[in-house]
Amino acid sequence: MKPQNSHQNLMQGVMSAAWQVRREYGPGLPESAYEFALITELRRRGIRAERREMDKTVSVLVENCLLLGLRCVDRITSLHSKQLTGYLRKLRFRQGLLLNFNSTFIRQGIHPVSL
Repeated sequence: MKPQNSHQNLMQGVMSAAWQVRREYGPGLPESAYEFALITELRRRGIRAERREMDKTVSVLVENCLLLGLRCVDRITSLHSKQLTGYLRKLRFRQGLLLNFNSTFIRQGIHPVSL
């Protein structure tokens, strides 16, 4: 498998797991609840995931190459994107995902962030 395809498969797996968690729990829970549920779901799917605290915000490190910023807000703002961009730089990663579990539909709550 080419690296591009494996990264794409990883992104698909993460988005599918996020969709499953959102479907199961619905909107409105604290970010920490989604963090626990998402890490559990990713691990169940055989994807390595661990909690990462970055400046008191909830982040999940996936397969040591993808950073997820978890939010439960009315809408994602440029501040959320800038925070995740800063964390990506700090970790020297190229790509991350902002996941807003409070959006009406989870696909509307998935925001890719790249350097």
